[in-house]
Amino acid sequence: MRGIKLKNEKLITAGLIGTAVFLGVMAYCTNKNTDTIDSVGNKRVEHLVLFRLRKNSTSDEKQEVINRFMALKKSLKDGKPYMKIEYGFQNSKESVKGDYDIGFRVSFSSIADRDYYVGKPFITAQGSYDENHDAFKTFINPYLDSDPANPNKNTLVFDYQVEESREKRLNHWALFTSKPGNPIQKTEN
Repeated sequence: MRGIKLKNEKLITAGLIGTAVFLGVMAYCTNKNTDTIDSVGNKRVEHLVLFRLRKNSTSDEKQEVINRFMALKKSLKDGKPYMKIEYGFQNSKESVKGDYDIGFRVSFSSIADRDYYVGKPFITAQGSYDENHDAFKTFINPYLDSDPANPNKNTLVFDYQVEESREKRLNHWALFTSKPGNPIQKTEN
């Protein structure tokens, strides 16, 4: 009996140690603040894209827009993936939501990666920009809402470098425009 008891105690001890090591590794990985700065000191860049689609867009058309945009994450720069993409549908109850239907969040490790993605008209040398994204810009046009009074109000793009990170977050974006001559000042807390 003593041999069985000792063997079970060793198994239980080994199981507890294994669990403790696993939990320690998980805690270390989730608490490391490595998602804002890469190994060479570049701050992560977020690229938010909001689309206002035609009022008569079908669910199949909306899904095709999503599929094509999400396929961009397969794009390569220097033979490697260089971005992360996620998306969601507008669900704000606020009156200032801008009537955008769908939003995409594209994360880059650096401004150079973001610039490669944006490409034309800023970067035009063949091979110096993401040709898949360039093709998407042509693809999306017929799906966008066309308002002659506001021809550029069917897409909103907002880019920023991440200044701080919070491990667990619920995103609620508020984008503001300032009046000419009244710039928004950055304040330190």
